[in-house]
Amino acid sequence: DGRIILRSRSNMLLQFTVGTLVIFVTTTMLIYYMLNKLEETEQESMARLQPSFPIDVNAHQPWKRGEMFVKRAEYEHDKKGRRQDKDVKQLNSVKEYLSDYNLPVSGIGETRLWYIKLRQKYDSKYPFDISDKASSLDRLLKLASSLREHQYTPIENLKCPDKPPPGYPKQWKMMDIIRNWNPDDTSDFHTTVIYQGICVFDHQTESEKANNYREAEVPFVLRNHVDVLRTVERWNDPSYMTELLREDEQKTEYSQSNHLMWWKLRGGSKRGLPDNWKPPTEIIKMKYSDWVKKAKDVNHKQDSTEKPHWYFRINGCGNGHTCGQSTTEFLFDELPFFKPVKSPFIIDPKQPRGINCRFGMTGNIAENHFDSSRNMVALLGGERRYMLASPSQCLNLELYPLSHPSGRHSAVDWSNPDLKNYPNFKNAMGNEIVLQAGDVLYLPTFWFHYIISLNTNLQCNARSGVSHEYRHFITECGF
Repeated sequence: DGRIILRSRSNMLLQFTVGTLVIFVTTTMLIYYMLNKLEETEQESMARLQPSFPIDVNAHQPWKRGEMFVKRAEYEHDKKGRRQDKDVKQLNSVKEYLSDYNLPVSGIGETRLWYIKLRQKYDSKYPFDISDKASSLDRLLKLASSLREHQYTPIENLKCPDKPPPGYPKQWKMMDIIRNWNPDDTSDFHTTVIYQGICVFDHQTESEKANNYREAEVPFVLRNHVDVLRTVERWNDPSYMTELLREDEQKTEYSQSNHLMWWKLRGGSKRGLPDNWKPPTEIIKMKYSDWVKKAKDVNHKQDSTEKPHWYFRINGCGNGHTCGQSTTEFLFDELPFFKPVKSPFIIDPKQPRGINCRFGMTGNIAENHFDSSRNMVALLGGERRYMLASPSQCLNLELYPLSHPSGRHSAVDWSNPDLKNYPNFKNAMGNEIVLQAGDVLYLPTFWFHYIISLNTNLQCNARSGVSHEYRHFITECGF
């Protein structure tokens, strides 16, 4: 009898254990099923909110923050069934704004709502009517023409056929260019005749020419591209720039004179440098509003070359990369033509270098140097004079060696060349071009450039990829 009772209790325990296990497994499967259904429901809800209109990767309008804001707000509204009045008003405002534009899917750009609202305000002020592009373009072209206050005439007739002719670009003695217009002289634009050796193409009528010159890896200027002009229009509105750059402090280059030489200590050490070497510039933090005041002050001073000068800088990295705390990702929304997608401005989107902007004040000089990648330079306001030289001139340009903090930059003061200590410079050849609002300069890899700010100006550049046509000149030069 005892054995029967024990066996009965064991069976009951086994049945209880099995029953418990079945309930546990069933419950687990049910929970898993419900979670999956909930996730599917959420995905379906989000999918319903996907835009059904065409995608334009070069659309000017900021998108990422606005699109995600709308999706998140609508989903939360569906889930909770309620929303405060002010949130509904804000949501509808953003939805109405975004509904007018095609949204690019590039994954870069500004992510904060303040920027969406700012663009909503100013895109209403400066509309671009897709249904009537001709009138909008005419407005932009008239604006650009009004901003180009000075007319410059090439010293010789410049021929710009469909493809670069032999000997392009035209070159002259660099010393003759300097004697004609000293880099330190920006007081009265005393000359309108310049040693211009590169072609300027109007995008509206000569885009194919520009493409041919780009493929030939020679410098040229592209003018009047509609996306560039739209940025020019906003950026030449002082109130817009004040609201865009706000009171954020940005890295700014400071020099005690108008010459701003780039430098970087190799390995962070001064070892091997002359005892009297000191950094030619200093990096400080400055607000845009403060920089504008200093720029106006410099403009009103006579012979300001020995007075302090500042380069105001803003940078955008894109693709989730960081450029430090001063990164301003709205640059990819402000300058959509510099987004890392194949375009007339971005040759190799797989090797982007971000967007780098330097705002110059009258007299600012960036010393002669080369960059190791292709460079597109957009002038969005004001005027800048570029003195250019082919990589074949490397030995004549008397560069600091790579071991020097200012390596790949010319050791010669071009505003007062010392031919005794730098005798090769007298043989240097080059040309010049004055960039004005709406101009984009293409510089192939390794081309030298010396930059003079003729007035307060706004410049941004983007680099993408490397070409090797001129590398042997740089290698022979020790780089």
